[in-house]
Amino acid sequence: MPTYRLLFFRANLLERWEEIDAPDYVEAVQQAAQRPSDDRVELWREGHRLASFRPHPTTRAH
Repeated sequence: MPTYRLLFFRANLLERWEEIDAPDYVEAVQQAAQRPSDDRVELWREGHRLASFRPHPTTRAH
């Protein structure tokens, strides 16, 4: 299973990062969208940025 790196930014500054395992890109984005973030999340794999987005508050796990 591929490993993806999630970078969490607040005010354009890297706040923290996590690594997750997901079977594919779509699942990785879904997992990333559920993580708390105040600003922006980037999804990386093997040194390449795959996505950059702002999670919508209703997609976060409660």
